[in-house]
Amino acid sequence: RDRSPSRGLGDVYKRQVILLFILLAGKWLLSQDKKTTEDKMLQTISVYPEDQITRQPRFDKDKDITAFYQWFGQNLKYPEGLENIKAKVIVRFVVNTDSTLCDFKVLEAPKERAFENAVITLLKGSPKWSPAELADGTKVRIKFTLPVSFQPEK
Repeated sequence: RDRSPSRGLGDVYKRQVILLFILLAGKWLLSQDKKTTEDKMLQTISVYPEDQITRQPRFDKDKDITAFYQWFGQNLKYPEGLENIKAKVIVRFVVNTDSTLCDFKVLEAPKERAFENAVITLLKGSPKWSPAELADGTKVRIKFTLPVSFQPEK
């Protein structure tokens, strides 16, 4: 048997390459599983190109998005005890075909969960919306992403 140091390093190198390959293959397989889940989700929540949607969702049945922003700004309350903290919450939600908001997903939020809870609680209490519609009148679900900034008063 040849026990030279260079041969031992070659074996170590081969083991590291094999280990790296196994790790990368595992990561790829996990990403494929995640992609399959995301694909299934996209089939559930149809996303249509803007040119196919002839009527955007309307807040409070017949108002535009500006009215929603005004309503939201007037009704959003700072979480109690956190009034001096600057925070940003980004939440995605769906305007459903039955005029409700659903499928809330927090994309970004501070560690104090009270901020995201304040945003989602307010959205859940939103007046009904008119759903988006295609040219043929078919009502469709549509996603919105809402960035919310909490700014302490000075």
